[in-house]
Amino acid sequence: MIAAWMLYTIAVSGALALAALAVERALTLYRQPVRLAWLAALLAGLSFPPLSLLGWLAPRSGNSLGSLVAASLPPLLASPVHAYTRVEPWAGALDAALLGAWVTATAVILASLAATFRRLRREGTGWTREELDGFPVLVSLDLGPALFGLLSTSIVVPRWFRDLPAETRKLALLHEREHLRAGDIRLLVFCLVAVALVPWNPVMWWVLRRLRAAVEMDCDYRVLVGGANPKAYAGALLEVSERTGPLGLARPALAEPKSLLSRRITAMLPLHKSTRWPWAAVYGLAALALLALACEAPPPDRAAADLTGVPTPAAALGNAYPENTPGLEPPERVSFPLPAYPKLLLEAGVEGRVLSRFVVGPDGRAEPGSIEILETSHGAFETPVRNAIAGAVFRPGRLAGKAVRVQVQMPIRFVLPKPSVRMELRPSRR
Repeated sequence: MIAAWMLYTIAVSGALALAALAVERALTLYRQPVRLAWLAALLAGLSFPPLSLLGWLAPRSGNSLGSLVAASLPPLLASPVHAYTRVEPWAGALDAALLGAWVTATAVILASLAATFRRLRREGTGWTREELDGFPVLVSLDLGPALFGLLSTSIVVPRWFRDLPAETRKLALLHEREHLRAGDIRLLVFCLVAVALVPWNPVMWWVLRRLRAAVEMDCDYRVLVGGANPKAYAGALLEVSERTGPLGLARPALAEPKSLLSRRITAMLPLHKSTRWPWAAVYGLAALALLALACEAPPPDRAAADLTGVPTPAAALGNAYPENTPGLEPPERVSFPLPAYPKLLLEAGVEGRVLSRFVVGPDGRAEPGSIEILETSHGAFETPVRNAIAGAVFRPGRLAGKAVRVQVQMPIRFVLPKPSVRMELRPSRR
């Protein structure tokens, strides 16, 4: 069950991520900030798992489909319930293994993040505080340019940074100051911790990566709007990037991979305004379509996840368990309303047989959406049988002491009453 839910969550978050990508492309055409698109996709993707899991685990309604009128005739001659279930031993073990791996991966990521912060805090005790080009900074051995600290954030630069040309230093410091003003380090750390709670979702890691790139591009936009020369700023990005290396979680903002650096520089080039609105319309429509797909994506059927459908007991049990499987207690009927005999068939003297299949939930009621008619001698018998099943009450099936959803098959025969025998008492003749 957990595996099916995980795959469903990944698929929906994938649609949300592609919608965010389309929005980013449209906003980029107009040089607008793009971080909100990715932040929305990340928050929606992270809030979806708990909400969908609650919906998945919510008990199904066992209410009757409608009012029933029991026939005065004895139409129901049902044989014992045949039970089939897919709650297999390995399925429970798989769920336990997935949950264990989930918790372990989250713990490892959070522990690694905490260890990185502790290491940086320890190294930070040896940094010196200076003022460089009018900016208060911390000078480290080789870390930076970057931001340091969550509560009290400072700009950190390496010692070699002081040897750069004055214009390059100023542009790099302007970049970091924009990050500082926007609170980007707190935003990204919060998002990293949140994504660590669903480490099995590769889409969320990709969205986090795109969010970090969007934060950098938005910062570039604000620096350029502030009056920086695009050519000089791009040169500063290249020069600083060549002298810094990736440092994991503490990687400087100006030391991004070449692919991202290329995108950032390309975004500074002049736009062709005559062609941007058609593309913006295309991206906007694509985003709307993907959002609709994410909202309307049907969740996996719990019956399909928990049960193995079999047409008849004799056809193919596959890997399902019959009612005599050791450890499985099949459902038992507590009450079953008599199906109403169709009036036209009763008057015509037509008898019949119906083979039904449905799922008995843990609440002891037949799940309305699971009721199927596999065989029927006449179509008029179908509705009375469905209504009767919907109003039936069962003792739920149990496996390992736990109430489980069990698929059952039930044959029902409609038979006409036998004519009564009349006896007349007459006085004897002598």
